[in-house]
Amino acid sequence: MLHKYIYRILIVVFLGITSDVIGQTDPDSIDLQYPITNPHDPTSNEEQSFDVGDPSSVEKTIVYDPETGKYIFRESIGDMDYKRPSMMTLEEYIEYERQKNMQSYWKDKVDSQTKEEQGLIPPIKIDNPGFVNIFGSDEIQIRPEGSVQLSMGVKHTRYDNPALPENNRRTTSFDFQQQIQLNLVGQIGTKLKLGVS
Repeated sequence: MLHKYIYRILIVVFLGITSDVIGQTDPDSIDLQYPITNPHDPTSNEEQSFDVGDPSSVEKTIVYDPETGKYIFRESIGDMDYKRPSMMTLEEYIEYERQKNMQSYWKDKVDSQTKEEQGLIPPIKIDNPGFVNIFGSDEIQIRPEGSVQLSMGVKHTRYDNPALPENNRRTTSFDFQQQIQLNLVGQIGTKLKLGVS
């Protein structure tokens, strides 16, 4: 019985302390190490320090409104708007599409060059925005480095000993030697690099 009263007193004291702390803290004065802003404009491409992205259930659509002559950007989940829609004039929409196409073009160029230079083991892609935010990239690369030296030859010997039969006076053998020095370098994104010798 006494145990229940002590437990209730501790809860009341804890709630009183936390309400005082919460009441004294101004949300605008908190300086977060990794702040995340939620832009009202769906076309803005602000860099976020740590953001896992929108869920897959968010549908982004662009609709032309002939009455106003503007393009309406909507983000919705099911039949409900997730954010307030934003609008663009024809000139703004053309510039938006130009910027988007230019980014896509250069991304394809960089991807095609990296595919040519990828080497023996192709990079592993992780399609997760959280992985990109933590490690800086969506690729895991494993590169073998080092050298392999092979030397092959033929060794022929001849003995001029009359005590040996004629067939045993000459011997031929293969000489095969190898020297392998191999290192594996693994890179996870752009922020973590591991090496194995």
